[in-house]
Amino acid sequence: MANGQLYTKLLLCKGLGYPLWYPPPIDSLADAYRQEGVQIGDVGYITPRGAFSFVFNICRGADHPINRHFGVPNGFQQLQLDAHAIERVDVAFQPRSDISTDTVKSRRVSVGADLNSTVPVEAGVGIEISCSATLGASLILPHGASSSDLLPLRVFREYILAHAKSWFEFLAAQQRPVQDLNLYLVTGCDKATSWGTAVVAKTTNSGEVTMKLGPTGIAGHAEYSWDNSSYNRGFAQAGPHRKPGEESWGENQCVFLRGYSVAMKSKLKSALTGQVKVEPMKGFSNSPIHASLSDRIPWWSQRSGQSTGADSESGRSNSGPSDESGRPGDSDYLWSTAYHPSAIINDFLLHSIGPERGGVMAFTHDKVWIGAIGAGRVRFPDDRDLLATVLRGGDVIDAGDTVCLESQDHQETRKEASTNPGSPNEDEVDLTVFKLRGSTTAEQSMSQQYFVAAVPPPPVDYNRTELNNIGQRRGVVIEYSDSQTGRLMAATWTSVVYLNRREYGRGTGSTKGTARERAAAQALGLIARGY
Repeated sequence: MANGQLYTKLLLCKGLGYPLWYPPPIDSLADAYRQEGVQIGDVGYITPRGAFSFVFNICRGADHPINRHFGVPNGFQQLQLDAHAIERVDVAFQPRSDISTDTVKSRRVSVGADLNSTVPVEAGVGIEISCSATLGASLILPHGASSSDLLPLRVFREYILAHAKSWFEFLAAQQRPVQDLNLYLVTGCDKATSWGTAVVAKTTNSGEVTMKLGPTGIAGHAEYSWDNSSYNRGFAQAGPHRKPGEESWGENQCVFLRGYSVAMKSKLKSALTGQVKVEPMKGFSNSPIHASLSDRIPWWSQRSGQSTGADSESGRSNSGPSDESGRPGDSDYLWSTAYHPSAIINDFLLHSIGPERGGVMAFTHDKVWIGAIGAGRVRFPDDRDLLATVLRGGDVIDAGDTVCLESQDHQETRKEASTNPGSPNEDEVDLTVFKLRGSTTAEQSMSQQYFVAAVPPPPVDYNRTELNNIGQRRGVVIEYSDSQTGRLMAATWTSVVYLNRREYGRGTGSTKGTARERAAAQALGLIARGY
């Protein structure tokens, strides 16, 4: 796995948003943008290198200097925010803060002359990090960082529904790669004036990797660099590296992003889900289709028994390119797309839920997976566990040809339904979120409401019956493995369904039948996509 990918996956567990491996604004952008850096309302995408590539800002006018660089989509409408719509915390992170995995230790140290020859002695204070585990990641903020977040997320959600399709058309017209691309609409960010990022990857626990970050006097102002004697087992970088005339620039280095990821179904994805001839399961793992799916479907390799996540407990990581030495290399440019949890969710929505309602676009806010996984985890869940977790704690919103996943606390109606004594038990009713269909005028479409509707459930064994019928027709052996935790009324069942001894679905419920039914539903979703 490339350094940027590993760093991101390790620090996602902090629950602060999406960690950028490369915080500075991209050099080729206009100075008007580079001086401020990432802003709320930015539309862009995460590059394979781990940087944010800005395209335009929906809260700025079409003639604003930052929007004149690339232009804006046809029919562009500026979204004017209220003066109190953005919450800013000037000191969200104290100076010399470090955001690290639990495997990394840090301490303040005096910086020697080798790093600090032109900086006054009183300024020569650095931070040393050490890691004896196989994996570790660290973000150091010598001068701290500020934080900004949009409070009414709903206005951006409605803007996406009305305008996001034109964003993809705009990029395609500019001949930018849009295949399998998730565009990103920024609703929050943490920015700093200085930073250091480091990642450690070793094959064993033997030996400790130590790195020291300290100020370096360059061109009359202090920058930062790493003194690292363990480059064969770790990689570190620091910034910013100011050019002449940029010395007075302030907080323009973005270390964490928060926002909406927006995906549109591409022709390639449509072909994979609807036009590929499915081969018999026997010998399927050696087929060209399997290889293609492994490349394009993020969780396909996980279903085939390969790990897609970085395990910071055991130090195992089997995904992503590596150099010949077997350790992660700085090969970010080899990745066609950057890893993002919301992109995994969007892909699932487009291929599992969207086709049933003609969905061609999906979007998800980072708060969905941040809230679902919680902070303080040792490792970030793999794709399968991520989907299972967020779907248990989220509502799918149907907006015609667009689907999105929202956390269950996104509306008061959901809370009222869950606290109503007369509400059906979760195992007895399927709560589905629909968008009220009103006028098609742009003004009314921007203010459409959502409600939660209780939909009568299908027969209790509907999914299992369908799965058994498919198994009989294809000659596939279907088996369930069940386990129970808790006792009596507090019991929770977990069921895993296997097709020809290969896991295809997993479900939980208060009864074994409910757990099996949910596992079968997940398996049917995979089969419907041609797996």
